[in-house]
Amino acid sequence: MPLPYSCDVSEPTSATATVPKDPRWPAIVALLIVVFLIIHLPNRYQATPTWSLWVITGIVIAAMLAVTAFPTSNFWRRTERIVILAAAAISCLLGIIAGAKLVLDMIIHQHGYSSVTLLASATALFLTNILIFGLIYWQLDLGGPPARDAGFSGDPDFDFAQSEKNKRWRPGFVDYLYISYASSTSFQAPDHARPVSHRIKLLIILQGLISLTTLFLIAARAIATLT
Repeated sequence: MPLPYSCDVSEPTSATATVPKDPRWPAIVALLIVVFLIIHLPNRYQATPTWSLWVITGIVIAAMLAVTAFPTSNFWRRTERIVILAAAAISCLLGIIAGAKLVLDMIIHQHGYSSVTLLASATALFLTNILIFGLIYWQLDLGGPPARDAGFSGDPDFDFAQSEKNKRWRPGFVDYLYISYASSTSFQAPDHARPVSHRIKLLIILQGLISLTTLFLIAARAIATLT
C-alpha cells in the first residue's frame, strides 16, 4: 500500500499521464513574488547575494516545468519536492533573519532608515511569509501534488470540508495559499481546512509567531510615520 507522505508515485492513471491536475504556474508566480520582495529589501536585511536567490529560483522553476513536461517521471517529481521544500526553508530562514534585524533596529534606532522604509520592509516580510508557507503546505499535504494527482488516500495534514462532500475533489495551490493567509491574519487555519497532523500544527504555530512579529513591526512603524 503506498504511503500518503511518499513521493514515490506508482504508475499514474491515464488522467495523470498527460498533464498534472495541479498546475504549477500559480506556485511559480508565488515564488517569483517572494524573490522580488526579498531582493527589494534594504541591503541590511538581505543575508545572501541577489544572484544566489535567482539561481535557486531558476532551479525550482526548472524542476516544476520538468514535472509539467514529464508528468510520469518519478525522478522529476522527487526533485521538484526536494528543491521546493529546500527553497521554501531557505526563504523562511532569510525572512526570520531579516525580521530579527528589523526588531533590533526598532529597539536600538541605529539603522539609518526612515520609518517608511521600515514599514515597507515589514510589509514585504509579512507577504513573503504568507507565500512561503503556502508553498510548504502545498508540498507537504498528502505527499505533495504528485501523490494527490495519483489519488492516493491516507491520513492528510489538513481536513478539507470539500473533500468530505466530494471524494474526487483535490486541493490546489490556491487552497493552501488561502490557508497560509488565514493563518497569518487570524493566527489559525480556517474552519474548512482543519490541521490534523502534528507537523502542520507546529508549522502553523511558527507561521503565527512570524506573522505576529511582522504585524507588530508594521503597526509600530505605521504609528511612527504619523508622529
